Amino acid sequence: MKYQRRGFTLIELLVVIAIIAILAAILFPVFAKARERAKSTVCINNEKQIGIALTQYSNDNDETFPPERIPPNWNLGSPTWKDALDPLIKSKDVWICPSNRFAWAPTGASGKGYGDECGRFPRSYAYNGDIFYVNPTYQNRGIPTSAFKSPSGTILFVESRSIYSDLRAYSGNQAFLNWIRQHGNATGLKDTEGGFTTHSGMVNFIFADTHVQAMKLAKTYVPQQMWSPDPATTYSVACAQNYADMPAQLLPEYR
Repeated sequence: MKYQRRGFTLIELLVVIAIIAILAAILFPVFAKARERAKSTVCINNEKQIGIALTQYSNDNDETFPPERIPPNWNLGSPTWKDALDPLIKSKDVWICPSNRFAWAPTGASGKGYGDECGRFPRSYAYNGDIFYVNPTYQNRGIPTSAFKSPSGTILFVESRSIYSDLRAYSGNQAFLNWIRQHGNATGLKDTEGGFTTHSGMVNFIFADTHVQAMKLAKTYVPQQMWSPDPATTYSVACAQNYADMPAQLLPEYR
């Protein structure tokens, strides 16, 4: 008696396809999160190496972190803190956050080709502009480590999609939203994306004591803002209220 081979019926095939589709829908987000966690780990390791370089630099320069822009030229495109730390960095890959798809994007009319404002480095990390941009002394001469009233609670570096060597996080009133939308300066930047690179909603920060920590952006404003070396003297009561209101103003990416 011959055995008659029987193929799958259409119903059986559809059931198998449905099961595969369900498994894919469950597993793909898990894989995506795992991949992003791996990218965040690489980014954290990059920032740790930058932190080590910062410590080495400050030890050799009277306990002072490098200026944002290197004298005597302080214009857009002049050498920046990256040039000062680069000799202390072991690998060029340290300058690239794997989650920043704008790392080598065109800088636009105000920039110099691709990458950051100098065109010599990828854009992935930036000084806290609330320390350096708003204070010409620190911007051009560097900031002494003694200027920080709470080194472990003050942000020194951020992850950045911006071309600029610094990124301001807050400048009063509603300016924050304008800053991260209009000055992200990255080709393809959407209205729902800001100047800070995120890893599943978390941002990696280097603090003034050079430790690295991943945080929600809103946590850097309340219960205590982490953007000024001396919050008590730099920000008024009105600014403190603005900080309290800031989480509600953040773009969805950062909430």
